[in-house]
Amino acid sequence: KKMAGIHLDNMPTERGTEDFEAESQKVEGEKLHIKVTGLPDSDFEKDAFTSITVQEVKGFIEAERGIRYETMSLHHNGKVMPDPLSLSDLGISGPEVQLEVQISS
Repeated sequence: KKMAGIHLDNMPTERGTEDFEAESQKVEGEKLHIKVTGLPDSDFEKDAFTSITVQEVKGFIEAERGIRYETMSLHHNGKVMPDPLSLSDLGISGPEVQLEVQISS
């Protein structure tokens, strides 16, 4: 069968959907819950995937808490986390992850 240049026989099947979900899981990584301590007032919490970058976590904190991005450094187990890297790149996995933010003036 053919419709508008698409071969219907090649449309994804349920098995194809499972393959897509498995591939998405590889890209997004494992689900986890991030808790960031060291902020004024209260901790910051977010559900995410291990593919989230340090830069993105800091961006969420800036958007939700109004703390300027460039004043924050994130740490895990006492080690500084470089901005361009993902939690997965840094070997961090869930299901629960606690990070600490240090804020400079």
